[in-house]
Amino acid sequence: MESHSLEITALVVDDHFESILLIEAILEPWGVSIVSASSAAEAESMLQAIRPDVILCDLVMPGLDGLTFIRRLRTHGDPRIRNIPAVAITAMYEDISARMARDAGFDVYIRKPIEAEQLPHTIALLVGGPRPDAGAAGPASH
Repeated sequence: MESHSLEITALVVDDHFESILLIEAILEPWGVSIVSASSAAEAESMLQAIRPDVILCDLVMPGLDGLTFIRRLRTHGDPRIRNIPAVAITAMYEDISARMARDAGFDVYIRKPIEAEQLPHTIALLVGGPRPDAGAAGPASH
């Protein structure tokens, strides 16, 4: 396997299927397996079985929002779940600040539209995996 492959599982929580598809298209070429949930409640029920290496979560969703979800996650009884690195993703950055997201328990705050060339590097830094080539826009194919 090539050295840039992250070989991790990411749980993407977003009520917009197009956002999940975009994140999948960005991360799968880097060796990130994507598991998705269309709500925070669904993600909560999946955590024990999936045990993702990282969570990418939209902040504004119907029902349980991303901030409440991460607060619950950070108080979970299982430290393997409680300590999963988490990325807040939002288009509502005028209403929810990076400070609010970090105070709730997110490790990183990303605004939509997502920068495709930066996301794999952010994930690699969070999970301590091999960092993709800094100059590459995608996996090396040559």
